[in-house]
Amino acid sequence: MVSSQVPQTVVVGNAFISINGVVYRYINQAVQSASGPSNGTSTMISAIKTGCTSPGTRVGTYRLVNTRDFRSASSAKHIFNLTAGQQRTATAVTCYVSGVNVTAVGTLYNYNTTGTCDQNLSLNGCAVSAGVSTNAVVCYGQSTGSASVTLSGLGSSSTGTYRLDGGSSVVYSSNPFTVSNLSAGSHTVAITTTGLCEASTGSFTVSGPAGPAVSSTTRSECTSYLWNGTTYSASGVYTYSTTSGAGCDSVATLNLTIKNKTTSSTTQSVCTSYLWNGTTYTNSGVYTFNGTNAAGCDSTATLNLTIKNKTTSSTTQSVCTSYSWNGTTYTN
Repeated sequence: MVSSQVPQTVVVGNAFISINGVVYRYINQAVQSASGPSNGTSTMISAIKTGCTSPGTRVGTYRLVNTRDFRSASSAKHIFNLTAGQQRTATAVTCYVSGVNVTAVGTLYNYNTTGTCDQNLSLNGCAVSAGVSTNAVVCYGQSTGSASVTLSGLGSSSTGTYRLDGGSSVVYSSNPFTVSNLSAGSHTVAITTTGLCEASTGSFTVSGPAGPAVSSTTRSECTSYLWNGTTYSASGVYTYSTTSGAGCDSVATLNLTIKNKTTSSTTQSVCTSYLWNGTTYTNSGVYTFNGTNAAGCDSTATLNLTIKNKTTSSTTQSVCTSYSWNGTTYTN
């Protein structure tokens, strides 16, 4: 398209129309009359357009200027109008097609398809990137994590709004800004600056405990065991709930086995003396011995002892020839 074919000014109308959820605002512009494309100063279909697969597929060349930054990845959608109305004119385009003048109305020229032959212009002016660093959740099940979001690039600003995980908009007033009260897991933050530039952190992860703080202790004790201020004298599994130094709930478990002490008693009646657990006893009585049983616990043994002393006697006999005494015959 040559410069003589580009209009010097265009009028932005106040008429709006919504098509498939997209709101259009009309730009009224005079079109080429029935003469050929080499005449006149109005916009027409160009014979050549860089980026298109064939000539004759583009209307006009526009430079759009805004007093505020365009939204990131926004586009200018072109649609031709068939019917005139308030502050908008009907569109008729005259051009050469295969060397023949053709006048066509707007329904044949709907430039409303994304990604084909630059039909939807990308409006530069926003190049915002969002970096993120995180602080972990301290206690399981709580939402004490946070993310610091830093904006950089063209269109960045220290004020605007953000949406956490697709939720409602929240105002931020610094750059970087902090998103608080995050749970452990995956999150995203979508940002819109006051200049209407958009950016996203993408998915990021706030770390945190995989479960409650728990501990387990196994003990095998004799008689009883003192644990967290309580004395336990029976085998079993016991729990104790408390708060850790970080302020998190903590549950401790005790697996306890109680091994009891043992006792035994022995009764003996012997002559003169009795050896028991390394000690020789010569008097009757009740004796105890404290030791350790096979389980490693106290063992008390009791000895009930009776000592039977020996006796002596004397017999005088005067006999002839021989004498029999206690089974023995004496002759001399």
